[in-house]
Formats: sequence, C-alpha cells, structure tokens
Amino acid sequence: LSNAAASLLVPCLLLDRLGRTVTLELVAAAWPIIPIGILYVSIGCGLGAIATVGQPSHIRRPSIAAAAFANSNAMPIILIEVIGPELFGPGAAATGVTYIGLYLTVYLVLQWTIGASLLDVPLLQ
Repeated sequence: LSNAAASLLVPCLLLDRLGRTVTLELVAAAWPIIPIGILYVSIGCGLGAIATVGQPSHIRRPSIAAAAFANSNAMPIILIEVIGPELFGPGAAATGVTYIGLYLTVYLVLQWTIGASLLDVPLLQ
C-alpha cells in the first residue's frame, strides 16, 4: 500500500489539485517556494556534513543525503487536506496542496540530482 500511495496515489492527487488550482497569478505569488526548496535542501546538506565530521567516508555521503532529503513528502498533503478547511476555510486545502505541489516539484528535482549524486546513483543507465 505504501508503494501504491507514493508511486500512484499522491502523484494523482497532486496532478488533480494542481490542474484545478494553478494559475499564473498563483505561480507569481508562490515564486518564493522555489528558492525556499533550494535553501531547505542546502541547509540539510550542511547540517548533515557537520553531523558526519570524523565519520568514515563510506558513511558521510549517505548520511548527508538522509539529512537533506527527509522522507515525509506526503504528510503535509494529508495534513493540509484534513486541517486546512477547518482552520482557513473551504478553499484552503486546494491552495495549500497547490503550494505543496510546487514545492515538491523543486524538491524532487533536487532529490533526483543532488541526492542521487550523494548516493552515487548513476543518472543515466
């Protein structure tokens, strides 16, 4: 079930929400999400590098990747779907999932490039 949720259900939810709510005005208002995503991953890499000082070299890079790329991508979507309408009104869930979707787009690109290079995963096979 976890694989189905991560591989099929969450992307379908994001595609559905983004398709209904993304407008040029929203993207213009949400542009700070892109540098925030990059900053988040950079801080994670930095903290991971600090935490692994003095560790064997075979542990350092995977540990930095683990600190930079937390495994909680679907959790904010679930929380905003459940809590958003109660706290911020009926349109809050759609807008919140749109912002999360824009963030995840940047985050996943960084995960597939920087994370893959930290784990020595070949990008092209």
